Amino acid sequence: MEAKAGEPKAMDSKAGESSVGDAAGFFTRLRDWPATQAVLAHFDRVVAVRPLPAPEAFFETLYTQTLDALLALGGLPASAGAAHWEWRPLYRLARDLDPGYFSEQQIGERVAACDPPAGAPREALTRALIDFFALRQSGFPASYPSPLLSAADTRRWCGLFGEAHLSTALAVLPRAGLYPLGTPAAWRSYGRFREGAFEAPVSVTALHDWQQACERAAATLPAMDGTRVSAHQWDFLAATFGGAQAGPAAGGPCGSIPACAGCALEDGCRWAGTAPAQLSDGGSVVARLAHEAPGVLGDGQLLSAVLMHGPEVTRQLQERLDGLTLRSLGQWSREELMGRLAVDGLTADRLRALFELCRRFSADRLEPGMTIKTPEEVYRHFGIRLRELKQEQFLVVSLDLYRRYLGESMVTQGLLDRSLVHAREVFQAAIRNHAAAVMLVHNHPSGDPTPSPGDVDVTRRLVEAGRIVGIAVVDHVIIAEGGYTSLAEQGLMPP
Repeated sequence: MEAKAGEPKAMDSKAGESSVGDAAGFFTRLRDWPATQAVLAHFDRVVAVRPLPAPEAFFETLYTQTLDALLALGGLPASAGAAHWEWRPLYRLARDLDPGYFSEQQIGERVAACDPPAGAPREALTRALIDFFALRQSGFPASYPSPLLSAADTRRWCGLFGEAHLSTALAVLPRAGLYPLGTPAAWRSYGRFREGAFEAPVSVTALHDWQQACERAAATLPAMDGTRVSAHQWDFLAATFGGAQAGPAAGGPCGSIPACAGCALEDGCRWAGTAPAQLSDGGSVVARLAHEAPGVLGDGQLLSAVLMHGPEVTRQLQERLDGLTLRSLGQWSREELMGRLAVDGLTADRLRALFELCRRFSADRLEPGMTIKTPEEVYRHFGIRLRELKQEQFLVVSLDLYRRYLGESMVTQGLLDRSLVHAREVFQAAIRNHAAAVMLVHNHPSGDPTPSPGDVDVTRRLVEAGRIVGIAVVDHVIIAEGGYTSLAEQGLMPP
């Protein structure tokens, strides 16, 4: 039967079968995945039948999730109670700001009131929040109260975070109850099938291409059991196949490490067709890890295995790492990693996350109730975290009467100056933790832990303030690449 004029012509259910890696072949084969029906039923349960709450509650949730992500991306310091303490003015902004009328100055003043570091992080945070409220004012999302975000609104939303943080932008939405049209795990599987690319690029272009592919499939593929599969369902299905969704098929076969053998898409997938050759040509680190101890692999091979790049990128990365130590690499900024290793922003972010995990694994982390009485214990707990930082950080460690750890807070970051270390910030956290004593800790990026006259002066002033509020300052430990110095051991603490 011919299609009516103006209607899309339906593809045969086997269209594309003869063409390896074509777009139609991806979706027609995905229909035959044994878990497809269960995944689509799961989609109906968790997505399609859950409308958004009232506008005020919805936007407050969306704003909170967005602010959480923006602070983390900007590397801006925040305690566990940030929403009720140092960033409280910003977290309240969604309640206080008139959505129909607001000025950029209002948002800038709120950001400044929280005193984030000046420069790029503050400017980027301010700009993103201005864009958020402008987006809200423009009627975002157009689908409200439906949780299904259109292709256009999905791209508009991603503009808040920028192309370097598309994955983060898309991950924020489900936490607020919105489901975008476009999931990185979905177009990764699509790219493997069509192009044989191990890791599809995370870019606005890739997102747009994938959205168009889902919309074409929704318009042209025959109905399944009498019901046409929507573009959002195709995205959800492919993302589940790529291991991104919880539910009946969590950890689908095309996850971070593809399980090609027996996969429903194997016979038409370019990646599955060339994977054995690629694994034996530079990408073999993943295969070797299944049979050998990690200790036999070099630094570049281990990093490549973690990043899960294809063989060509693996070879290039190993060449650029030649002569570099992991310690020096761990000190590079995001921009340095991208420029000097010639990698994209996502890869740089993964490397930074990996180095932070390594630092945490190496550090002897403090837990509430652990005692900390000597400068050696301070260095063991804070040395790895602080000694290689390029900026000074000033921490206050709260202790109880028996010198048991109660918590810590960062008072200032950047150039340490007596005018920046205020007694009120130092003792506010201690009072909140019901501390009987505090220990001061800061680092010297120069590598020399010798206390400066300013360090001694700051310590003297804080000891005096502690006497007034009834909280003893028991030591001030300075940490650097060259070791540590205890002002108490050096006899530099006021009597």
